[in-house]
Amino acid sequence: MLHTRILSINDIDLYQQFLLQALHNKSNAFIWGIYDNEIVTAPYLKTTLSPQNKNYIVFGLFSNQSLIAVSTMAHFPIHGLAHKAYLENMCVTGINAEERKENAALLINYIFNTCEEKNIEIVIASVASNNITAKVFFSDLDFDVLAVEQHARKYHDKYIDQHWLIYYLDSTML
Repeated sequence: MLHTRILSINDIDLYQQFLLQALHNKSNAFIWGIYDNEIVTAPYLKTTLSPQNKNYIVFGLFSNQSLIAVSTMAHFPIHGLAHKAYLENMCVTGINAEERKENAALLINYIFNTCEEKNIEIVIASVASNNITAKVFFSDLDFDVLAVEQHARKYHDKYIDQHWLIYYLDSTML
């Protein structure tokens, strides 16, 4: 049985284990900003999952009790920015590409519903330029390419270009 929910501090061990596995299997990453173990430490994740953290929500898709997909939404409910949110670190597992795509769609629909509840009108995501699976997935959802940022991230001596994508939950904004 599949179900989706927001992760809490009680999920830290499960979340940390999932992210560590994701570090070693990049084929499951749709949006990814984690490239080393430093980001997956318990203190860092504890801050992200803390109920005091009002700017980040971590979503999880479960199959029974197993975490099979996650994504983080950054939202800054301050004047001028409250209408948009940013997706980060979306990783989805599955037996094959089709199942991963289905799981990703379930997770993103839950995120969109949460956005609508919070009156968020725009969702922005950035995808590594070489992540064809993610670019096709988001294109199929009608995300538009906002820009391509060269050398967007730097990890040690390696640069990664990113495609910035945008989705308008409020179709009157188009």
